[in-house]
Amino acid sequence: MAEKRYLAFTTAELLCVLLIIAALSIPYLVFVTRSDEMIITEEAESLRDWLSDAILKAAHDRTSFKIYITEPQRHSTELVLVPYGGSSKLKTDTWRSEKTWVQGGIPKELAFSGEWHTMTPAVTFAVRPPEGISKILYVKISGAGYVSMTNKK
Repeated sequence: MAEKRYLAFTTAELLCVLLIIAALSIPYLVFVTRSDEMIITEEAESLRDWLSDAILKAAHDRTSFKIYITEPQRHSTELVLVPYGGSSKLKTDTWRSEKTWVQGGIPKELAFSGEWHTMTPAVTFAVRPPEGISKILYVKISGAGYVSMTNKK
């Protein structure tokens, strides 16, 4: 008797192929595609930590510094920290973001006094995605040099 040959795949074969494709796509979904909210949160936390670290080092060494802010563009922001006075271990440093747009009524220059532990002027950075208005986080530096992050202005 002649053997029957099937021209189509069985259900089990199709399920196996679908499971393999699903297993291979999970890392892409988890690690590659990140929402705007995740990116905004990471960038705001990065800015908050960078500012807090600089203020703590300057206050510990009683050193002053200035932060120069480049003209905010739609897809990038750069802050440059330049220490002056005192014998600081604090070095010239740059914080840069190309994933978010930091905006607001930001002055071109901020000054921190390590001796008096004050920031002039106090400022609020609005960290947002370059396109659209999804989530906006605010990184605030008070006049007393405290850095905080919030979702309310």
